[in-house]
Amino acid sequence: MEWNEARSQPTAVATMRIPAHQNFDTPEQKAFGENLSFTPWHALPEHAPLGGINRAQQAVYHSLSELRHALNHVPRKEPSKTPQID
Repeated sequence: MEWNEARSQPTAVATMRIPAHQNFDTPEQKAFGENLSFTPWHALPEHAPLGGINRAQQAVYHSLSELRHALNHVPRKEPSKTPQID
């Protein structure tokens, strides 16, 4: 089925402004990224993964995150905010 542009006009929902000069290669920024943990469960409740396989994956994500943080000698915690990028 072809997308019908007349029935579904684009709607602007946001404007992003990204500074041209940013430094992402600082030791602080690298440490911040290294110590984050990805999990699909960082979502609104209505978007949370469902089902038994996802419950099993949740345990694996958590265990791997704990292991990586232990190997990096840092506590496992949620970031309170993104650090300032120069």
